[in-house]
Amino acid sequence: NGEVVQHNATLNVAEPSVEHSITVENCSVNTYTAKAGDEVQVYFYDYLHKQTMDRVFDHWEVTPSSLTIQSNEELGCDTFIMPDEDVTIVAVQKTPIRTTVENGTADYGIVFSGDTQFINADEPSEGQEFSHWEIVSGNVTLENRNSPRTSFVVGDEDVTVKAVYITRVSSVSVTGVKLPVAGEAPTTEGITVQTPNIDLSSASWDPSPSVFEAGNEYTLYLLLTTIGSYNYSDTVTITVNGLPAETISVGPTSTNAKITFPVTPEEEKANPFTDVSDTDLFYDAVMWAYYHDPQITDGMTDTTFGPKLTVTRGQCVTFLWRAMGKPMASSFFNPFQDVAMNDYYYDAVLWAVEKGITNGVTDTTFAPNDTLSTQHITTFLYRTLNPGKDGWDGEAAAWAGKDDGGKPFGVDIDVNNKTDCPRWCVVQFLYKVLNAM
Repeated sequence: NGEVVQHNATLNVAEPSVEHSITVENCSVNTYTAKAGDEVQVYFYDYLHKQTMDRVFDHWEVTPSSLTIQSNEELGCDTFIMPDEDVTIVAVQKTPIRTTVENGTADYGIVFSGDTQFINADEPSEGQEFSHWEIVSGNVTLENRNSPRTSFVVGDEDVTVKAVYITRVSSVSVTGVKLPVAGEAPTTEGITVQTPNIDLSSASWDPSPSVFEAGNEYTLYLLLTTIGSYNYSDTVTITVNGLPAETISVGPTSTNAKITFPVTPEEEKANPFTDVSDTDLFYDAVMWAYYHDPQITDGMTDTTFGPKLTVTRGQCVTFLWRAMGKPMASSFFNPFQDVAMNDYYYDAVLWAVEKGITNGVTDTTFAPNDTLSTQHITTFLYRTLNPGKDGWDGEAAAWAGKDDGGKPFGVDIDVNNKTDCPRWCVVQFLYKVLNAM
């Protein structure tokens, strides 16, 4: 019929799907672009355990925040459905904190900041016991440092702790105490602690006289301290020269003890000399010089002292040097041709010259065999006790006689350069001046 029929129709054509990007940090995905609705697989670096040696997976942070990542056990990874926008995924990690325990163990091999870690001390060896924990490194606070099992809250750094053990000491042996003898000076030299890992920190006599007096008692006080990982038991037995001492106080590392001794009467010292009587003025001086340690002089023979023999210069400086304890000169320079190294007075001469007590008769001779005058010996003694002073021109003589009406140290003898000084007089002078030192 020739009509044209017109039909209107709408054709819906789907727009092409858009791929969006996937940005990741500390992880990986099976694709870095995806379309909305696609399933995307996401992995931490260690696919199976979600951790590496130094880092441990904690959680995911995602953009957009509405994105949900779920575990997919079948695929062995996590997955998410791609939204219609770009995605950013960050694997947030946490660092494991290592716990190192010396002489013990930790409950957990891997812990993290904020966790509670438990530590256990090893069983002590025979004779030892647990003392405490020592924090070697790491900023932590132990719940109880004195308990063999304790705990701490883990911080943000590795921790090293050490179990400390101690060995208990219940008895101490002290030897070498020189017992009080009348007339002898108190001393603590020679005292030795026989017990291992115990130190003698101090020792003192009370009272402490210049010499022990007969009829009195004297108490020796001792402070004994432990060394290293040794501690005292609650009760400690102390022996001194095999005798029980009284324990005054006992602490973990120190013990105070005392022991009292009566004075032993001074031993009778035999007089070996037939030419020295106990009624002689110089008797005590000769016995003192003979029994002195070191010996100041012996006799001219085994049975004679020779009290009236004149002393030589070499003999006098040797007597004085021995009475002072045989000190050594700081220099071995010897300017004297008449003093040989093998002479008995060699060390004494070098010492006396160095100290300004005497000098040579010339720059190169000492004249050790020349006789000694009373002026010499008083001057030598004066210079010994008054370093830097000379005393030759009467000063030493006045000093020697100031307490005895002008008599040198109470001896009725002239002090001048003409009067020879006999042996008895030299030891008497030394005794009067040096025995009280």
